Amino acid sequence: MNVLVVDPEPEIAEILSDEFISKGISTLCTSSLVEAREYLKKHRFDLITLDHRFPADCGDDLIPLAIKSSPEVWVITIHEDEPERLLKSGIHRIFYKPLFFQEFRTALDEWIVSLPRTVSANPK
Repeated sequence: MNVLVVDPEPEIAEILSDEFISKGISTLCTSSLVEAREYLKKHRFDLITLDHRFPADCGDDLIPLAIKSSPEVWVITIHEDEPERLLKSGIHRIFYKPLFFQEFRTALDEWIVSLPRTVSANPK
């Protein structure tokens, strides 16, 4: 299982990444949309967490690229508005700021349970 965490705030990206790593999930983490685009070109991901707002760009631009690179990918966004448009674009779950980590953990567990039986987290 591979996860990409994309958040403009390095501290938030690290916290989210740690949550996946604690469940034995391979995780790449970045605070750069440029780096995220490069990761999407080189790797296949099962889940992407993506913040909507970046200082000079919009994280939503990654959604079509993510789905094109991995059609079965789940995309979870941390967002502030426009839920209908996001859900139509392929987003599986929207979290609103401020982010409540228990809600995020519950969604992570739901995602793991929804995976095909041939894919599973590798507990440490």
